Amino acid sequence: MGWYTEAYEALFAGRRYVTLDMDPRVARHGSRQHHVVGSAVEAGQLFGPGAFDLVVFNGVFGWGLDERADVNAALESFHHVLRPGGELVVGWNDVALRRPYEFSSSEALRHFEPVTLPPLGVAQLQLETDNRHRFEFYRRP
Repeated sequence: MGWYTEAYEALFAGRRYVTLDMDPRVARHGSRQHHVVGSAVEAGQLFGPGAFDLVVFNGVFGWGLDERADVNAALESFHHVLRPGGELVVGWNDVALRRPYEFSSSEALRHFEPVTLPPLGVAQLQLETDNRHRFEFYRRP
């Protein structure tokens, strides 16, 4: 969580909106409804099965969650907390400094299928910015 996530509150207005971050100092940037201090790796223990329609996993891969085993554990946790048909949005910087490995080679992605985001008509969106931020869209079957 950070100043850049404060706009999420308005984006998810009228919906149950929960945030998660390991650093208790950034809770002020999280959900006013429900913020949890913890790791994405632990999401499966922190939230019940099928608890969410959507998980946004943005700016974590390559920014602290770098080990393949940890990324796979997080993806396994997301599979657990997403309802069937729930969607996962993954955002990461596709530059050597912030790419610990090819995200698409994460074994736990086998639990998900790519999904085309209707407004964009794509399952992956590569931004042409200095940090080459990339969004990937998945669904739990």
